[in-house]
Amino acid sequence: MKLVGLILVALTIASCGGEANYENAELLPDPTTNQPEIPELQIETEGSDTNEGIEEEQTDLEINSCKTNFDVYISDPGEAFTNVRNAPSGDIIMELLHGEVEQEYMLTIIEVTNGWFKFKGPLLGVEEDLEVPGGFGWVHQSVVATDTRNYGNQSITLYESADESSKETGTIDIESGGLRILDACNDWVLIELSYDDYYRKGWMKAEWCCGNPFTNCS
Repeated sequence: MKLVGLILVALTIASCGGEANYENAELLPDPTTNQPEIPELQIETEGSDTNEGIEEEQTDLEINSCKTNFDVYISDPGEAFTNVRNAPSGDIIMELLHGEVEQEYMLTIIEVTNGWFKFKGPLLGVEEDLEVPGGFGWVHQSVVATDTRNYGNQSITLYESADESSKETGTIDIESGGLRILDACNDWVLIELSYDDYYRKGWMKAEWCCGNPFTNCS
């Protein structure tokens, strides 16, 4: 009986040991590489929905742009050169020397964006015209001016906004020069005229602009 019992115990131990070896078979060396087989790790990567629900911060400034068409001339009270750029606050593509009659230039404004004026080339000069790289350029509103073309002393009405139904802010009753253009949109320009004790500011029709500082535009 003892012999039978010992045989039964031995069989039980062998059975358990075999089961244990089977469960750990995957950890044994791979016979082809002699290296342990390591289970592949599943690494979670950042997906497109990782930031779902987070609102993206707005960094772009609001752009106020308007098409227009009126003539001006360079009138830069600042540096010796007037910068022409490829975009509002963009790269400088031309430097215009000014201060002498032969260095005066005239241009046609076709678009206004946040205080910057886009013009189409060429720049019309007293002695020569200048081609503009790309055919278009941008100048800041502070470096240009225009004259009025009310040569018969017609009264130019200025308005509070670009609308004839808005409040009148004054009139320009005689031909005047050196009007600063503060803004423009469609066929309206916002001008400021100041000399001695005379001051006018308001919106006027762009048709009254003369962009030639040497002669009239009739």
